[in-house]
Amino acid sequence: MAAKGKLHEHTFNVVFGDALRECNARWRENDHHVAVERRATIQGSAARPDIRIDDSRAPRVAVECAFGGDNDRDALARLGPDGEFDTAIAVNIPRSFEAMSKQEATQALAGGATVGYAVLQRGFRFPTSGYIEGTPQDLAAIIPFASVTKERVEEVADKVASRIDAAADALADGMASNDWEQIAKTVYQRSVLTGFRTVMILWFDAMLVQSHLRASGQPFDELPLPKELIPSELAATWQRIMETNWRSIFAPAVEVLENSTRKTRRATSDALRILLGAVEVLESSQLRDHFNVGAELFPKISEDRKTAAAFYTTAATAELLAALTIQTDDRHQWADETLFQRLRIADFACGTGALLRAAFRRVRSLHEAGGGGTQSTARLHKDAMERGVKGADVSPIAAHLTNSSLAVMGRGEPYGKTHIGWLAVGAPASNNQRTTGSLEFLKGSVVEDLFDEMGATTGGDDDERSPIVVFDNTLDYALMNPPYSRTRGGQSAFDIAGLTDAERAACQRRWGSLIKNQPALKTAGMAASFLCLAHKKLKPGGRMGFVLPLTAAFAETWTETRAMIVEEFADVVAVSKAGTSEGKDALSADTHLGEMLLVATRKPRRRKAGQPTPVRCVTLRRTPVRQGEAGEFGRGIQSALNAMRAGAGAHPIVVGGEELGQIATFHPDAGEPWSHLGVLHADLAMMAKRIADDGVLPDIDGGRTMRFRCPMTTLAALFDIGPTHHLIGHLPGNEPIGAFLFHPITRKSDVRGSHRALWSADRKTLIRLVVDPTHKGRVVNRKQAARIKAKAGALHYARGIRWTSQPLLAASTEHKVFGGRAWTTLMHGDDHVCKAFALWANSTLGLITHWTRAGRAQRGRATTQVRAIHAMPCPNLSELDGGRLAGAAAAFEDLRTLPLRPACQAHADENRLRIDDAVVDMLGLPARRARESVGALRDQWCAEPTVHGDNQEARRLLAERELVDERG
Repeated sequence: MAAKGKLHEHTFNVVFGDALRECNARWRENDHHVAVERRATIQGSAARPDIRIDDSRAPRVAVECAFGGDNDRDALARLGPDGEFDTAIAVNIPRSFEAMSKQEATQALAGGATVGYAVLQRGFRFPTSGYIEGTPQDLAAIIPFASVTKERVEEVADKVASRIDAAADALADGMASNDWEQIAKTVYQRSVLTGFRTVMILWFDAMLVQSHLRASGQPFDELPLPKELIPSELAATWQRIMETNWRSIFAPAVEVLENSTRKTRRATSDALRILLGAVEVLESSQLRDHFNVGAELFPKISEDRKTAAAFYTTAATAELLAALTIQTDDRHQWADETLFQRLRIADFACGTGALLRAAFRRVRSLHEAGGGGTQSTARLHKDAMERGVKGADVSPIAAHLTNSSLAVMGRGEPYGKTHIGWLAVGAPASNNQRTTGSLEFLKGSVVEDLFDEMGATTGGDDDERSPIVVFDNTLDYALMNPPYSRTRGGQSAFDIAGLTDAERAACQRRWGSLIKNQPALKTAGMAASFLCLAHKKLKPGGRMGFVLPLTAAFAETWTETRAMIVEEFADVVAVSKAGTSEGKDALSADTHLGEMLLVATRKPRRRKAGQPTPVRCVTLRRTPVRQGEAGEFGRGIQSALNAMRAGAGAHPIVVGGEELGQIATFHPDAGEPWSHLGVLHADLAMMAKRIADDGVLPDIDGGRTMRFRCPMTTLAALFDIGPTHHLIGHLPGNEPIGAFLFHPITRKSDVRGSHRALWSADRKTLIRLVVDPTHKGRVVNRKQAARIKAKAGALHYARGIRWTSQPLLAASTEHKVFGGRAWTTLMHGDDHVCKAFALWANSTLGLITHWTRAGRAQRGRATTQVRAIHAMPCPNLSELDGGRLAGAAAAFEDLRTLPLRPACQAHADENRLRIDDAVVDMLGLPARRARESVGALRDQWCAEPTVHGDNQEARRLLAERELVDERG
């Protein structure tokens, strides 16, 4: 055996640098891209890191290596305020390498030996503790992403955006106002302001592509961007480039440029000069390959994305989803440079192309890992552009930017027609209907591309219009962040592109006809329809990766679609953040909605129905916000999934010393809500399902389960359920619907009387089991009032509950009243049953059962659609023996006046504990064991981010009992 200490650190640096170089095609073919410190031989660097990565396409990265122990100090030293590095990698060399020779170390790394590493930037470390275990290939895969800090991208994006705004203003100021609308219409924008900004992005994008082509070594080196931009000369240059190819990029820019020049040559020149400054900002930042014009700038100028519920996928989300969807062990010949002659990847809501770019990068990385070089990756890119990648969007400028951003991922090689295009919304279809964009693929395989209306086809070298063709059962991968728009809640599907109300209605009719035989409802939103489209186009064994609203996992309107997913797909993985992702850690830009990722593999053609596929519910403590960590998130999740396939029912996701989250296996009954998703405590998720499904309380210590003395049923089976507020009435100033006009009750003397209602949820007054009605009404529709007169009751169930402020899931009133906007009335002939249910609903077991089925799209609250209330599980209390019912009613009377804390503070509420004890007795559970289990569940539930919602008081109370750590 070799002697200890044989391999010195500087020798390992050489070996490791060589190993990294072999993992990347450009590094492999250009030795200077990976420079190794051989006793101070790196020139021009005062820092002299162990290894310096500098491939000229991204900021430099320092790699510091050390045997054993913490090496952060040296890596952090490279990030000084005057340092040349924004990113440093700390590599922890395993002690086993000390005993190796240089040759043995080289062979070990080539054979898959791992090292530890961490990514460091100013104020950021990933993982937060410890080191990631990975091969040189794993590290090489993230270095290009880690080299670019989020702060630098945002800084450059702000500078570029400000220049685009200035250029737009310069053009508008120098152009006659009667020409403004015509310019906006040329680029299919409703707003004049957005129209001018879109023109600037078209020109800016064309300038960047021109610069890329010149730098690529292709035959355009004689076409540099001049310091003085003369519009006619620039148009001529772009025409010359189009003679070779890239029509989809330059033809729209030329058309608009010539149009603008005819109206104002001076202002056009001024705008171009300002844009040239924006190009210089970007080129000098070394972010060319990591700054996408569409992803960084288009969301800043688009005005209709929120009304259309169309949001743009963040770069980190795109990389994570691509890593989870396109897996290393998929049965593709990754090393084959002709792979994209067979492989098909599509996004039918491509936006500006974030997911398609991430998918191509993922395939290219796997190709390079298999030995691919720059020549073979160029072939891979050409085939991807011409055959393998298919994309469509209803925005012409978005589709244009998808095309151009994918084009510059190559080496400037010409390519033929692409299959990325702009699809019509609102064009005449049939039977008084209008087209619906990509949803037309639900009916057929060929949809007309409108790109020629912007001056070009989808690519290629002629003006012939080319449709987009996607046959059924042909896609290997479908990655999408589809629009979430629906026709309720103040949103209107197809509220885009300036369509009239009549045209939108015609689009709605068309949408309905297209999904008539699909497991999707319009009230669920368009995303459900796009899932059906993916199922239709994927080949058996093909895989989809979606960004979806979190309501997809819980909402009743998604029931049919969820059933389709678990019946038609295998290896179903759902990913969300505990407490929902919003703001800076959102999965999509500019959204404040809870979202999730869904990855699933289409099953082979089904011979007969089988058991629904289990759903692996991944709950993250945080979502990746930097591309440099997204890939490692994906690798950590995949590693945990592989471990679960070996037998575990739940598994933590650990990267280095940081626990990113956990995975729990959920076994759905067809379309039921995926209750485990978003739950950090796997035991809580699994125990809650046993309670709701089977009516048993598991022993927290793993002992025998404790069965309720009555079976489980549903609210609809146990109670008559009252009408919705639409039938009951309305408040002043609202739409005049229902039988009554209600006004708030302001005096205690008004509590008694006819036509009273528990209309709203007042967190200050509705804090006891028995409450007063909140509103009084007068009849405005006698016919309706007569019909619902019998629908009053003394028990009411919350339609939505804010865990952080509301104590009651069920409220009782002294006398029969109507429900309302916040409450649904439950009616039963036995008063004891009603009182027993009020205890159940407000106990820890009742709150948790509701939580398993209610939506979690917003922090600290649960929303429930009316039909979902009907299906809410509960004990069939009518089957309890008379003694237990009478005992429950007596307990209710003892507890009815006691004030309760908000539900999320149940662990600190002595009166809630008394309710829990009463429910344990009512259900006939063994007192000591059951109370211990309920107490543990109560603590775990209150510590869930979806429950405490980061409420300050709730977090303080949890911290006092050490139920949460600094991360929650």
